[in-house]
Amino acid sequence: MVESLNERIAEAAVLEGWEFKANEVNALVGIAGDDRLYLTGIGDMTALFLHRNEEQRYKVFNLFRGIQTEHHIPEWRKLLSVVLDGDLHAGDVFLVGNKEIPQHIDAEDLHQILVTLPPAGAAEKIRQYFPAPIDLGVFLLRAEEAQDAEAMEPS
Repeated sequence: MVESLNERIAEAAVLEGWEFKANEVNALVGIAGDDRLYLTGIGDMTALFLHRNEEQRYKVFNLFRGIQTEHHIPEWRKLLSVVLDGDLHAGDVFLVGNKEIPQHIDAEDLHQILVTLPPAGAAEKIRQYFPAPIDLGVFLLRAEEAQDAEAMEPS
């Protein structure tokens, strides 16, 4: 998937004559399904993963820092190069944002927002920490156990 994305991005950059450079891109691409999460990206964004352990406590992982640790010079042919993967368990929370959200919200407050509010409510609460108008994008995913086979059917 990543190879195909890189090929299409490189093709679009040439065909459409993009005037910005590959190192100016901020992007995150991921797949979450069943009990796995795959993630790749480039640039400066927020990607936090809160894993709930058996004691119902959360451990926070800054996934975008993991992506950024791979040092490579961004170029259109290989824009996305690092893929992170991990398990998803019931109660885990995943936050993606186009801003450095932890720089604007105290870590303890952000933790409380993410683990106590439903995703839509948490996104709205996070929005309140930023001035209006602002180009803030937030995506929240909370993994939950399926209650029955029909719960897994797409709506």
